[in-house]
Amino acid sequence: MEIMFKKNKIGTKLLLAILVPALLSIGVISLMGFVVAKQTLEEQSFKQLMAVRESKKKQIENYFQQIRKQIRTFSEDRMIIDAMLQFNSRFFMGRPSELSRSDEDQLRDYYKTEFLPRLNKNLEQAANIESFWPKEEIVLSIQFEYLAANTFPTGEKDSMIDSIKKNLYSDAHVKYHPIIRNYLKTFGYYDIFLIDHESGNIVYSVFKEVDFGTSLLDGPYKDTNFAKAFRAARMATKKDFVLMTDFEPYFPSYNAPAAFIASPIFQGEKKIGVLIFQMPIVEINRVMTGDNNWEREGLGQSGETYLIGLDHKMRNNSRFLIEDKQNYLSQIKKLGVDSKVFRQIENLQTTILLQEIHTEVTDAALAGKTGTKIIEDYRRIPVLSAYAPVNIPDVQWAILSEIDEAEAFDIITTIRNYLGGFLFLVLLLLSGLAFFIARTITRPVNNLVDMSKDIAQGEGDLTKRMEVATKDELGDLSTWFNMFLERLNNMVSEIKKHAANINVSSQEMALG
Repeated sequence: MEIMFKKNKIGTKLLLAILVPALLSIGVISLMGFVVAKQTLEEQSFKQLMAVRESKKKQIENYFQQIRKQIRTFSEDRMIIDAMLQFNSRFFMGRPSELSRSDEDQLRDYYKTEFLPRLNKNLEQAANIESFWPKEEIVLSIQFEYLAANTFPTGEKDSMIDSIKKNLYSDAHVKYHPIIRNYLKTFGYYDIFLIDHESGNIVYSVFKEVDFGTSLLDGPYKDTNFAKAFRAARMATKKDFVLMTDFEPYFPSYNAPAAFIASPIFQGEKKIGVLIFQMPIVEINRVMTGDNNWEREGLGQSGETYLIGLDHKMRNNSRFLIEDKQNYLSQIKKLGVDSKVFRQIENLQTTILLQEIHTEVTDAALAGKTGTKIIEDYRRIPVLSAYAPVNIPDVQWAILSEIDEAEAFDIITTIRNYLGGFLFLVLLLLSGLAFFIARTITRPVNNLVDMSKDIAQGEGDLTKRMEVATKDELGDLSTWFNMFLERLNNMVSEIKKHAANINVSSQEMALG
């Protein structure tokens, strides 16, 4: 490389000497500025995500703490104690020993035309009526009254206050149902149940699904998370006992995800039943999405906060399903999600218990660690992720706040593009300046070389002079070179003059 540099002309060397250090300096400074800007923006983005994560973490922990307080307080309420006593005693009395054939057919028709079609839409393999059909006549009787003979459509069965069959139970229902139903609507619960702690029968339900009346000890739903919550409260000896079970698919709710929280009901020191709330998915989603106002909460166009359980599955809905269902479904289909899971997400319109997320940060968060990292999310898109465990009794959950890296660093991309244009402009300006400087220096040198070459080859015009255009060293060189030419020209003139004189003398001598 040194040999090649030596072979280059002085103009090229000057251009390189000016351009290379200048461009290297500007390039290094620009790169350092870019890196510092990116690091600063990354820190700010992570701080924003951590702030959102901590805010949502506190909100969701407080919300579940509030639910625990509500169920404990409600189980001690005088009205609930009286309702438990009356529903419990009247559930088992005053009913026919056997349901009439026409009434049973009407109830079967409800199962076949209302319940099973809605359930089977969310199952991989269709279920049959025998898996859910109650065996006890007393359960068939009350389900006929409040499901089959209920003229309100499915999903609105709670609107019926009085049964078509007047009895002691319907009197209690008229008295207590409006109050408990109003409580449910006020706090957004999916359902509220009163359960006989001895038999396990659900003696009251606000929403009236096919679990109504059945026993959680030996009925069709004895193996559900609902039954698990009941059994724990049934065995509790303390009045302030509360237990929550994590989300699981629940058949009576058409296989939708359901979580339950239970507390025993005491009259004095005597346990008389169990109160259970079916958790409000809508409310949990509202807390986690901020009423779908992600941008207002600082999560931009692509950010979201979500909960995951120990099974690595979501406990609230994905933003991308809520905002653009078709695009989300298209994305997960391309990623190869199981066809069964895909159909369930599409039918149930939820990612709860369906969208599985396995990343290094989910593992860390579920292990109790808190931190931030850039990762690929469940859509295989790079995101900035802030993660932490969530302190909710009875469940092991984690919370993650994330935003697409492309959006978080969008301004850096803009800066990079502007910087590239700036460097190109600087290159052009420097090249022009360097060329001008090099030409200013090399032009008199080149002229000097050309005149010296002419003189060396014996064809030079000694009367010509170098133009003195500057007052620097090159100007001095031109001046001294002109003086040299002047002296050289005088010497040549003298020599020519002497040569002429000698020639004349020679001719005279020859003529003699």
